[in-house]
Amino acid sequence: MTKFSAALLATMILLAPTYAAAQTEAPEAVETPEAVAESAPTELTEAPEAEAPAATGGWDLAQYNGYTLNGRWYYGPPPADAQGAEFGFRTWRQGDRLGAYFLEAYEEITDYRGAGLRAPARGFAYLRDGRGDILYIIATTGVVQRVIAQ
Repeated sequence: MTKFSAALLATMILLAPTYAAAQTEAPEAVETPEAVAESAPTELTEAPEAEAPAATGGWDLAQYNGYTLNGRWYYGPPPADAQGAEFGFRTWRQGDRLGAYFLEAYEEITDYRGAGLRAPARGFAYLRDGRGDILYIIATTGVVQRVIAQ
């Protein structure tokens, strides 16, 4: 008998009482798909989209890319119920992650030669932010690799 098989046998002997006790306990109740479907709401409603407060005149990508709330910076527009949020713009830096909001809102540069850029590597893309800076990002994750100021 090898050292490994002896250790395995010893572990099995030690755990056997625990395993036997677990097998005799009643299993937890499992909901069937039909029961879940019956308890689910029948009408789907869309959640209202978060809007910037009216005092700011709306969310302007050229003016803002985030806000400070309770001393912490957040990228993107604040939720509708965020009271006391201070809007601002922070220059994007290498390693920052663009959220889904920015990936959809920022313009993708497909004519990179016209913009004086090299072709992006496979899996990368160029985006133009609200202030005209070009962001070289990983397309799948949105992580900024380089910022090209314009």
